[in-house]
Formats: sequence, C-alpha cells, structure tokens
Amino acid sequence: MLFRTVVRRLPRFSVRMYATRLKDYESLYDVLEIEPTATKTEIRESWLKLSMMYHPDLNKDSEEAKETFMKIKDAYQTLIDDDQRQKYNDSIGFYHADPPPDFQSEWSLQGERDKMAARSYYRLWDEQRIRELMSSERLREVNWKDKAPSERYRILLEEEQNQKELEDELEKTNTPSLSQGSWKYMLYISFSAVLVALAYRVNLIEEQEEIKEVRKNDFVRKPDVVLPSGTVVDGSARTDKRQYYSYMTSLKEVKENLAQQSADATNST
Repeated sequence: MLFRTVVRRLPRFSVRMYATRLKDYESLYDVLEIEPTATKTEIRESWLKLSMMYHPDLNKDSEEAKETFMKIKDAYQTLIDDDQRQKYNDSIGFYHADPPPDFQSEWSLQGERDKMAARSYYRLWDEQRIRELMSSERLREVNWKDKAPSERYRILLEEEQNQKELEDELEKTNTPSLSQGSWKYMLYISFSAVLVALAYRVNLIEEQEEIKEVRKNDFVRKPDVVLPSGTVVDGSARTDKRQYYSYMTSLKEVKENLAQQSADATNST
C-alpha cells in the first residue's frame, strides 16, 4: 500500500519541482491539477475551471496560456475516456485500489507489463544514471519530456544495451571509448592543430616574391664552364651563395609584405 502511495504521489512532487530533473515526470493528472483517484465529475470540474482560466480568447497576448490550454485539453480528452485512462494509468504505473463506480477498466497483459515497467523506472533509475546514459542529442530525439515512465524505462534499457554492445565491440578491436581514450584523442587533436598552424605559416612565407625568386633559382641549372687550365666545371657543381630565410619570421611582417605585393601588382596593371 505504501508503494502505491509513493507511485501515486511522485508525479505531483515532480511538478512542484518544475521538472528540473530528467527523472521527473509531469503526468496528465498534474496538468489538470487532480489526483489519479479523481472521479469523472472531478475531472470535468477541473477541466472547466482551467480551460476558462487559460482559454486563448481570454489570454490573446499570451502564447504560454495557449500552450497550457492545449495541454489541458489533451489531458482531459485522455482521462475522461475509460479505455484511454486505463492505458495511461498503466503507463505511469498507477494502480487504483478502489476505483470509483463510474470508472470501468479491464485487465490486460500489456497493461501489467506497462505498470511493471513504470514502477521499475521509479525504483531502479536515478538522476545520475539517466544523465550518464542519455546524451542531450538522444533526449531530443526521443522527446523525453512527453514520454511516460513505462516508455522511459524501455528507452533506457534499449540505450543501455546499445552502449554495452558498442563497448564490447570496442573491446574486441582494442579501441578505447571516447571517455577512456579522451587524453589520446586530445593529444591527436592538439598535434593536428599545431601542424595546421605550421602549414599556414609556411604557406604565407613561401608566397613572398623574394622567397619565390630564391626557390626558382634553386631549380635553374647553370651552364658548364671551361677554366683556362682546360678543366671543365659541370654546371650542376656551380652554386651561388646560399640565401637563407627563417620560417619563424613575424607573421605580421609577412602579411604586410604580401599586402604590399598585392598593391604593387594592382598599380602595375
């Protein structure tokens, strides 16, 4: 009996906390501000009161009121119908120990499975486990906020199984996961960033006209020379005094040279 009371009251508690945690769930009963044990008369009374309070015609400048009105309407349509209400109660793990006379329900195997899944969600999953398992992208993909506890339980089990299979596959191939090999991946990324920066620096320096000229002369073969003694000096052995330049030159200076080259080229045309 105590467990049923906890299951029944938990969604109400989550609303008071404004669903700031992933585990929190705002039920349709919370939306209509009633208890899960409410009669149809109480459901209708709450619907009338809240629909008048948030009706778009009475709150024309409020988008929030319009959204709230639609949530109230959807909640009412579900809870006023016996079949839909029974399925919903199963999905949130609520068992009505003493249902009102106007509430008709039938036992179903799927309903029992849903109730067990919802109760397992509240009992077995805490906030930390959910956050560790569910990435923000995955949460957006499944629209977590609108999923009932029984659906959340199945999603978590499926995600847990998928990640276990991935870990097993990584272990077989001796590949570390992102968390396990984060320092290695950061090292690779840092090394790649350094290489890109060096390549950018070298490319800028090599674009200067004086450097291009030096490079061009490196590949020009000089003619053979015959000395007075009759000795022939092969052109490939003749080299001018080597001109050296540094790749550690200030990039600011290099960019100024390139800008001047561009300006000179424009003026000459």
